[in-house]
Amino acid sequence: MVTDLSGARDALSALVLASWTANAAGAPLLYDNLDGQAPPNPPSTWGRLSIQFDGSTRISIGPPGQNAALSRRTGRLYVQIFTPFGKSGATKVAEDLADALVAALENAAHANSVRILDPGAQTVGSDDGTWWNVNVKADFQFDRIY
Repeated sequence: MVTDLSGARDALSALVLASWTANAAGAPLLYDNLDGQAPPNPPSTWGRLSIQFDGSTRISIGPPGQNAALSRRTGRLYVQIFTPFGKSGATKVAEDLADALVAALENAAHANSVRILDPGAQTVGSDDGTWWNVNVKADFQFDRIY
């Protein structure tokens, strides 16, 4: 059961990576806070996973240490999908990857006790004339009992 930020990050990352590996035909998936990562050159399909945590809300009150108090932690997961701008079929590749990721998030609903809420995809379009960008986003929450 996930009870901390690292556990939530690991559970969500594993879920995204499984879908990405199954559907992205070897395209790299970059992660937050890792050195030496760069988009492919020349441009080809790639993605970037970002997991951002928000606050915590106390849900129940009880004496600490007796498994009676509960805090709900929340956050957002983003997967940015990039394909080469102006390349035939690149938009469909990005949309197909987004569909697969959204379906994986919908099907998981609970990833190792992390609840996934409202997954969806948004077309951003060309970010700088090099890449076509579609973003997948989902809110999530998990509880810490203490």
